[in-house]
Amino acid sequence: MSAPSHTPSSYPTPRRLLLALAAFIPLAIGVHYVLDYLMHFLNVSPPYDEILEGVLLVLTLGAPLYFLFVRYFRALQAAHQFHVSRLQSFLRLDRAISSSLDLDEVFRHVVRAAAELLALDFTVLFTAENGKLVYRADHGGWLASRKSPEIIPSGGSYNVLQTGKLFYIEDVSQEPGWTDQGWPAREEIKTYIGVPLKRGEIVVGVLSGLCRNVRKFPEEDTELLFLFGHHAAIAIEKAKLHQEAQKGREFLQSILDSSADPIVVLDRQCNFLFWSRAAERLYGYSAGEMIEKKTDLTLIPESEKAQRQEALSEVFRGRQVIYETHRRRKDGTLVPIRVTASPIMDANGNVVARTAIIQDLTERKKTEREREAFIRRLKTLNNLGVQISSSLDPDEVFRHITRAAAELLNLDFAVLFTAEDGKLVYRADHGGWVEARHSAELDPGGRSYTVYRTEKPLSVGELSRSTDWKSFLGVPLKIGEGVVGVLTALTRTIREFTGEDIELLTLLANHAATAIEKALLYQEAQKGLEFFRSVITFTVDAVAAFDSQNRILFWNQAAENLFGYSAEEVIGKTTDATIFLEDDKPARDAAIAEVMRGGHHIRETRRRRKDGTLVPVRLTVSPVRDASGNVVARTAIIQDLTERKKTEREREAFIGQLKILNGLITRISSSLEAEDVFPYVVQAAADMLSIPYVLLLMVDEDGRMTARAEVGDWSRHADASHFPPGKGAVGIAAMRGEPYYIREVADAPEFLNKEAVKKLGIGSFLGVPLKMMDKVLGMLDCLTEGVREFTQEEIDLLSALASGAAAAVANAQTHAQLREAYHALRQNQAMMVRAEKLSSIGTLTAGAAHEILNPANIIGLHAQRLMWENEEGTQPHSSAQVIQRNVDRISRICDDLRRFSSEEEARREPFDPDAAMRECVRPLESELRLGGISVEHRMAGSAPTILGDKSQIQQVFFNLLRNAMDAMPDGGTLTLASREVVEDGVEWWETRVSDTGAGIPPDILPRIFDPFFTTKTEDKGTGLGLSVSFGITENHHGKIWAENNPEKGATFFIWLPSKEEANE
Repeated sequence: MSAPSHTPSSYPTPRRLLLALAAFIPLAIGVHYVLDYLMHFLNVSPPYDEILEGVLLVLTLGAPLYFLFVRYFRALQAAHQFHVSRLQSFLRLDRAISSSLDLDEVFRHVVRAAAELLALDFTVLFTAENGKLVYRADHGGWLASRKSPEIIPSGGSYNVLQTGKLFYIEDVSQEPGWTDQGWPAREEIKTYIGVPLKRGEIVVGVLSGLCRNVRKFPEEDTELLFLFGHHAAIAIEKAKLHQEAQKGREFLQSILDSSADPIVVLDRQCNFLFWSRAAERLYGYSAGEMIEKKTDLTLIPESEKAQRQEALSEVFRGRQVIYETHRRRKDGTLVPIRVTASPIMDANGNVVARTAIIQDLTERKKTEREREAFIRRLKTLNNLGVQISSSLDPDEVFRHITRAAAELLNLDFAVLFTAEDGKLVYRADHGGWVEARHSAELDPGGRSYTVYRTEKPLSVGELSRSTDWKSFLGVPLKIGEGVVGVLTALTRTIREFTGEDIELLTLLANHAATAIEKALLYQEAQKGLEFFRSVITFTVDAVAAFDSQNRILFWNQAAENLFGYSAEEVIGKTTDATIFLEDDKPARDAAIAEVMRGGHHIRETRRRRKDGTLVPVRLTVSPVRDASGNVVARTAIIQDLTERKKTEREREAFIGQLKILNGLITRISSSLEAEDVFPYVVQAAADMLSIPYVLLLMVDEDGRMTARAEVGDWSRHADASHFPPGKGAVGIAAMRGEPYYIREVADAPEFLNKEAVKKLGIGSFLGVPLKMMDKVLGMLDCLTEGVREFTQEEIDLLSALASGAAAAVANAQTHAQLREAYHALRQNQAMMVRAEKLSSIGTLTAGAAHEILNPANIIGLHAQRLMWENEEGTQPHSSAQVIQRNVDRISRICDDLRRFSSEEEARREPFDPDAAMRECVRPLESELRLGGISVEHRMAGSAPTILGDKSQIQQVFFNLLRNAMDAMPDGGTLTLASREVVEDGVEWWETRVSDTGAGIPPDILPRIFDPFFTTKTEDKGTGLGLSVSFGITENHHGKIWAENNPEKGATFFIWLPSKEEANE
């Protein structure tokens, strides 16, 4: 392969002319020498010889030179005409190529123009796509002579593609392997030339030319072909761009046509260039009627032209304009639109056209009008809601609601019902609904009840019945998920209520429900507040409120009474300036911090009164929260502890006295010898009353009084261990049988032993008799150092000690007698034991029981008084309980003895045994609860009438209940049951008392009803309770026995004959 020649010989050039002239130089020299010789030979004289030589030289050389120059210039002129003709052809072909924007047509123009321009037999055009050459067009039948448009990558066209340069083969027959190129046969093709089609430096295609004969292409041809290739590339790219632009326009057209809003394009003269389908639908004009035929003035009303001109000015300045206006449709009607006008600029930034995106505002304007109307109604609703919410009187709120509903929806009637216990209750109406109906009652099957039950609005455009109202609308009044009422709207004329009407009435109903709830809550709150104020104002305890800066916000009457400050004096002031103590500040600040964190605080402290005195108080401080739950203040309940502290001090003293009394009662209960009790009595008196000298004297058989026990050795100092009857202060007190007090013994003539009085500094005397059955058994005398006033309480306490000593004497005597009787009874036979016991014990204990019961009652009264005085505390003191328990035991012993010895016949009166049992349980309920014992009633509830002594049967019940309680010291279950039983044809009423205690040992079960037999401790029982119960039951012709329960505990059975059986 060789590069194309750049020196073609067919064209005249200045170089060729110079070469021809150079050939004439030797000729001119030879002619010069010949002429010079000739002039010599002719002997032509100078200067004629030179002139003649010159003329001959010109004649000799002029003709050839003339011929040479004429030929050159003629060739030059022909070449010029050829170039001009080719250039004209080039321009004509270039215009032909550039005139078309159809890409395939451009391809065909290019190959035909190249063949014509260079007189080629074949021309073929390829485009480069992804590194490959793709056939596009050919001229001369190239494709027809081939089997396929495909070419091999190693051919000449690919060489042009890869190098980007012109490629030329003058004679392909000299190139081995040409047939592999895929071109026509070797004998048909002789010359190949190919040029690249470039866009900048990028090869976008290859234009190949082929000749059947061997041909050289001069430089002018290759340059022309190269230039043609450049123009062809431009034409192809322009056609491609046009094709892509056309696709883009079509795509854009489809987008613009698919837009719901009309889009138009206008030039600077306001002619339409584009008219979308949406514009056709909006205005009624087709695109054919508008594009390049009419201006926008066709659509613009006269009144809108000034606005349009102003908008045009802005757009032509390059700005986007948005404005609302009206346009005229084809049918002459006006349509409200929103125009978004934007400029279209050329490459230089000049505005050449404008686009307008048009939004149909018909629906929006309609919606705006409806919204404005709705807003007006909402404002009305809001104003009405404010009016409704402004009142807190429920009745007034009801009236406001119905009036608001009528005004809001222009109703003839509006009625309000509230739901109460599943019914709708009339509350108020507007328009005279009640007067028109003459009743406020509703049919439960009516429409208002339908709204209430379904909890949904109900609208009826035309009521079927002939009434004063034709249309109905009802909405529920809801609070949360619950319906609290129904608001009903009625009209005299037929009216279809719209969704907006229903929505507005529902909104009003929501306002109404909230207002009703608020009014009712306010009403309840007012009642509660008034009650709270009355309670707080007149409560016994002081109540105050404080803000976070410790300023006093509230101060009730009790606080004024406690601290001496009036509310006007302290409200708004800090607590530091009034009632707080400086030494309490750390504890106070910690308490405030705890409460402000949401906690509660209770403590005892002191506060300062207005007069400067200190008062002990108990503070209960709680937080006050706002609606958001934040602690904003605190309240304090202030309890005056002055009396409680005093009571505590007195109680401590009484507890000490109770301990002493408890020890005395314990000694009395545990000792059968009075002498063992006397030392404890005098020591107790000395300790309880802080008396230095205490003397206990007992009456001897001869009536003299002898000291049995003392504190302080008074007898030794006064030599007064014996007192004659009726002599001295002791004798006088014994004779009177009541406490005897001498304030100053030194001045009392009846008081003997003045020397001892003076020596020991004795000031006062108090003597208390020991009595049993109105018989004075002895005296308990007290002597003080210095004068002392004895309070009635101290006298009573000393009397209780004296009674305890008397009870000890009586108890010792009774126990001695009982032991003697018991030993005597044990010696008789089993059948005689019970009879003898009933006789002898009855005789022995008749008086003893009465004598024991009197001092026991006195001690019991004092013990109860101590417990009552202790009610201000938490629980009665154990000492008082012990005293009361032992006194109760003494009383029970005496009662048992009296009942055991009683020979009274049982009364025969009808009574209900179940009711009698319940009466027995009732006074024991507190004791049962304290003992952790629960009662389970299984009474039949329909007991027959029993004939008998109700009080005696109740005594049996009490004994059984007491035994059951004693059997459960750690708590348990007491079961009471009854039923009717028939045995051998006899009807009985059975009462059962069951406990969950330890049960009764089998070996002692047969003996539990024997007199004086007991498994309890000495302080718990005498052994007579069950024996008495057995006797009472037998006297009523009944039965009593006990059985152990299968699991635990025991059950006592009592069978009493029915009324009929008893009568028989």
